[in-house]
Amino acid sequence: MIFELVSIEDAKIHQRIVDTEDDQDVQSKVRQASAIAMQFMKRREMPDEWVETYSPAVYDIPYDVQASVLLMFGELWENREANVATVLNDAVKALLWPYRDPTMA
Repeated sequence: MIFELVSIEDAKIHQRIVDTEDDQDVQSKVRQASAIAMQFMKRREMPDEWVETYSPAVYDIPYDVQASVLLMFGELWENREANVATVLNDAVKALLWPYRDPTMA
């Protein structure tokens, strides 16, 4: 399942993108950053505590998780050839570490 841990609008505000011509690229990079965050946290699904309602699903993503995704999005946006080591830097890891699932291998 594809998760977007931040909205396209929030990502565009973060990078000061004002037009709509790059919206597909923004969405793609938000999904990439979200996938990297979910993988680092060892999560395949949204944690139950992040679900506000189930029908339709509405999520309450913690602000520090959103901040980590925005940091990664910024790196992916500015540096198109970024590698995971650059994107998943120490600041991002520090923000995500409290949400890492210790039980999954």
